[in-house]
Amino acid sequence: INREVYRSLFIFLLLALVPLSALASGWAVLRLDGAAAAIIVAGGLLYLAGVFLVTAFGNVPLNRTLDAMPTGGVAAQAWWPNYVRDWLFWNRLRWIAATGTAASYMTGAILLARTPVAF
Repeated sequence: INREVYRSLFIFLLLALVPLSALASGWAVLRLDGAAAAIIVAGGLLYLAGVFLVTAFGNVPLNRTLDAMPTGGVAAQAWWPNYVRDWLFWNRLRWIAATGTAASYMTGAILLARTPVAF
């Protein structure tokens, strides 16, 4: 998985959205008040912790461990059920965080559309 994903659009988007989320959160803190600011900051935090860090410290290490094992070897076969269980846990957590991030940004955008803001 890691070998393929490092050459894909996924890794670009995963990494590019870290500074963009930080910028959006910083902008919200400095320029907005109330619910819109809180929701946009929540979206940024959800992305950083729930998407980026979960990927970096949950899914990627599991992929690396599996990749280091001989293909079809006894160790890989014995470890596979644990890998699938743990990888799916982290992936579900990442999916929930990504959905929450998108919902936060969409809600923040709707609130902003209702309130004029000086950029």
